[in-house]
Amino acid sequence: MNMPGKKNNKKAKKSLYATKQNKDSRLNSSDIRKIRQIHDYILKNLEKPLSPLIELAHTFGTNEYKVKQGFKQLYGQTVFRFLIDERLRKASVLVQHSDIPLKEVAHITGFISVPHFSKAFKNKYGYTPRDLRKQSYKSSL
Repeated sequence: MNMPGKKNNKKAKKSLYATKQNKDSRLNSSDIRKIRQIHDYILKNLEKPLSPLIELAHTFGTNEYKVKQGFKQLYGQTVFRFLIDERLRKASVLVQHSDIPLKEVAHITGFISVPHFSKAFKNKYGYTPRDLRKQSYKSSL
């Protein structure tokens, strides 16, 4: 038996929840400033392990939810995805334009191990750091 009152009540609750979510996800200028500070902090500390988001949020005077949602709104990706992408971007530059050993490149860019670094690099670019280095050497001759 379908009771119309319950169905309408569920719709009202869903609508209220959606409205609350939209309201909570709006960023004010202070939130935006804090998230940009977190963004800059990550860029300056690529070689270091990322603190848990809750610690990062507290350090910059906000909460974990605002960091997660706000970062995604401002930069179109999660904090973790941004960190990995930036580490790989920096690694790509180092691989192409330096003679730094790949093990050191992995360390400089915050990767724990060369295999993990190589796998992440290949997943992003479609080739390994070693392949890129070989290609860069060939191009420079």
